[in-house]
Amino acid sequence: MSVSSWRLPLLPLLACLPLLGGCEVPAPSAYWSGPATTDQADGLAKQYQTLMAQGTRANLAGRSTEAKARFREALELQRKRFGANRPQLAQATMSLALQLSIEGQYPEADSRFAEAGGLVAASRDPSLNARLLHYRGMHLLNQNKPAEGDVMLGQAQKAWLAIIPPDALTREPVTRTPRNRFDVNIGGRIGSVSGILAPNADPAFQPALLGLIEVLRNRAIALRELNRPDEAETLTQSAARIAASNDLGRASVYARLFRTAGVTSSARSLPARAMEDLGRSDDAFSQALPGTKPAAEAALIRAGELIRSGRTSDALSVCRRAVATFVAISEGTSPDLMAPCLEAYAASGTFSGTFSGTSGFGPDARASMFLAAQLAQGTITSHQIAQASAALAENARDPRVGDALRRRGAWQRELDKLYRAIDTIGPAADLSERAADESAALRTRAEQAQDALAKTDAEVRTLSPNYGQLVQDVVPASTIFATLRPDEAFVAMFLSKNTGWTFVLRNREIGVFRIEGGAAAINPLVRAVRAGIEQVTAGGPPPFDIDATRRLYDLTLGPAAGAIAGARSLVIAPTGSLLSVPFELLLTGPADPGKLAAAPFLVKQATITHVPAATNFVSLRRVAGTSAATKQWFGFGDF
Repeated sequence: MSVSSWRLPLLPLLACLPLLGGCEVPAPSAYWSGPATTDQADGLAKQYQTLMAQGTRANLAGRSTEAKARFREALELQRKRFGANRPQLAQATMSLALQLSIEGQYPEADSRFAEAGGLVAASRDPSLNARLLHYRGMHLLNQNKPAEGDVMLGQAQKAWLAIIPPDALTREPVTRTPRNRFDVNIGGRIGSVSGILAPNADPAFQPALLGLIEVLRNRAIALRELNRPDEAETLTQSAARIAASNDLGRASVYARLFRTAGVTSSARSLPARAMEDLGRSDDAFSQALPGTKPAAEAALIRAGELIRSGRTSDALSVCRRAVATFVAISEGTSPDLMAPCLEAYAASGTFSGTFSGTSGFGPDARASMFLAAQLAQGTITSHQIAQASAALAENARDPRVGDALRRRGAWQRELDKLYRAIDTIGPAADLSERAADESAALRTRAEQAQDALAKTDAEVRTLSPNYGQLVQDVVPASTIFATLRPDEAFVAMFLSKNTGWTFVLRNREIGVFRIEGGAAAINPLVRAVRAGIEQVTAGGPPPFDIDATRRLYDLTLGPAAGAIAGARSLVIAPTGSLLSVPFELLLTGPADPGKLAAAPFLVKQATITHVPAATNFVSLRRVAGTSAATKQWFGFGDF
């Protein structure tokens, strides 16, 4: 695949929420936008400030469910303090709206944005209007509406410019010593100015400057999606210049700027420049948000560019680091981001479309590839598991589980705080002896917090046997093998836009087979198969589509026919649109439309069980027999 033809999927935009513009977490008091009063200092005000700060940190770290919960709590607290329809509710309302948009809950987000619009209209704070336009623009981008999003973001840009003093946009940076390797004095296209004007930057305008920087970056994303990469590059450079001139050259700022610039360079067929920018983005995310989903996804984006540049070995190392992060934090990612890494695993040995025992594609690479593929569950599966996670909170009857969950959250917040402090200080190599000692102490505390977090997470799993089933988790191939029964095979599938893979685990061997064409080839076939089994008229069922059913088998299980031959039971974990297909009806060979009873349906070869994901298969087998129903029950599923 050529660099010029590759386009990064328009990902949900992780907003730099309240007063951040997408960058730094301010002191909690920064969330107070009203006049100083005695009420500002009371417990309720501090509680609101804390909730907003926690929501912002969760957003930046990619913990969407936690961020949404904190913003909801903050909104309810403000409503209790001030009543309904008061301007003091605007900040929390629009933050919640954008978080809902990030999660794809667009109708509810629309409602919340409309509510925020009325609140902002009653406010005398011009920054609230600028931020609302900004968030609405991001909301449009999340819905893949770049043209409308760019218009809205252009309005936000004008609103921020009306607040910011003109000299903040035109001042020249002043030379000074870099504070760390991510500072703006380190060279390169972005942030390659001679220094920073630190003493003269008015902190009162920094929130607006950060907002403007993020608006310019998001406009660059919109213009890139509109096939206007040169204009996108100009806006990214403008954002970097403003950051450099106003003492805002932090890792958390440049991580996103480098990422946007790198993807834009790739779209402009400038692979060397893309490699430089995405490499620095990866480094900056690792510094600003280590061990988080955004950091891991930045690594995947970099790995994709490495593969497109022919540096598969380097890409594989980056992929392994990203996968390790996702596994450690029990998070997943999109199939299109993970797809290049699966290609890297496949290229790590001799690989052909049909696996044979003598292939140089070794067992360790196959097991790693299987693990990585699980991290990119399809949209439907991810939603199902998210719902199950919510059910866990409702089902926590054992107080010990609730206590363990609370302690786990406390350790996660402590870890976030320590990492922010580490980012502020910078690498020990650039510090004085005293500052280096402080940095080392912070890192030690971070390691201790990480260990405590892991222990509390293990405690939750022990106290709740269903925990692994209710969160998006992954299981190694060895666990699948230990769970399988004799004459049983486990089949998992991965689909990205243009690529796909089928994994067969059986008799302690892993077969890996390519699905040619990916979702682009599979989705039309799924629609055709579904149309042939759904009764749409009172006159009876529609004609059964033999060709589509046979073709779907040929693409997904046909290459793996040898690996599943003889298995009496198949456990299938589909993905994407394949989740809506009853695999029992797939045809393994030719069939006569007039004699379907004699057709070679897959169900005639083996009994078939469907599971949403590998981890669900293991968890369900583990809990089987541990509970008994008091009454008999027989049910039918509606395919």
